[in-house]
Amino acid sequence: MGTSVEGSQMIELTPWYPPDTKPVRKGWYECKCCNCIYFWSGKSWDNTDIGGPSLKQDIEWRGLTKRSYDAGGR
Repeated sequence: MGTSVEGSQMIELTPWYPPDTKPVRKGWYECKCCNCIYFWSGKSWDNTDIGGPSLKQDIEWRGLTKRSYDAGGR
């Protein structure tokens, strides 16, 4: 597990998941391949820079350990 600091609050992150394990929930996830965040649509990894599915779909990822209601969804 990892941690991240947002403001003065520690956020617990899940361990890194392999590319063949996909998230259960739609939302934003940290991606290890490019040290950035991608949106999981429920079907594919979306890259907002290109406005659609990312060309790379085999992504190692991690997320928050608790559902975040103020993280801002899509």
